[in-house]
Amino acid sequence: MRELWDRFGPGFMIFVVAIGFLRVVWGRETFCGPETEQCFREWVSALGGWAAVAAAVPTVYYLSKQISDARDHHRYSTWAARRPLLALGAATIARTESITGLFLSYEEQLAHLREIKAEPKEVFELLDFAYIHLKSALEGDLFTRFEIEIGPPVGSDVRFLLDTLRGMKKILDERQGLSDATHKDVTFCLEGWHDIVMKYVSSYIAEIKRIERAFTEETASIRRQTSRLL
Repeated sequence: MRELWDRFGPGFMIFVVAIGFLRVVWGRETFCGPETEQCFREWVSALGGWAAVAAAVPTVYYLSKQISDARDHHRYSTWAARRPLLALGAATIARTESITGLFLSYEEQLAHLREIKAEPKEVFELLDFAYIHLKSALEGDLFTRFEIEIGPPVGSDVRFLLDTLRGMKKILDERQGLSDATHKDVTFCLEGWHDIVMKYVSSYIAEIKRIERAFTEETASIRRQTSRLL
């Protein structure tokens, strides 16, 4: 505001003085009609109005600059807060790719055992490894941190998946412990595995990827808006 006044203030004052000087030199008749006193009041009022407008210009400019700076600061703060989370999102996506590769590998092995009509014990052992590995990949704080710090998934969260895996693993252990386990028991456990992997884990992974992609794109947009501040 001080800068604007230093720039435009002297010119405005010269304009006001010039009007007053011309009125004195040329006489009131040049600027007024017969009702001199009324005319004088109108001139004073008009000059006062222009002076108020001129004085308000720096104030309005200063306030708009303050608002713009505050908006830019908010965007920069948002980007700075999001920046460390990009690494968290990338690590989570890498883990989801690992999980996808894990259960695809087990799917191929299980399909092979079904094709050769392997003994129930052999199928149970492979399923046991599959549950243990999948549970291990989902455990830890990576997915929990992602859900809290970046965004919660729509539908199942990682806690629900782990609880479901524990429940299915318990059923598997019970069937596996049967001395007379049949192919029907194997089929039941295989269906449980497919339901968990296809219905819950696959949906969860797709949701995590959607959230991470949206978060990354939004962060990049904020980064572009604040590029002039960096």
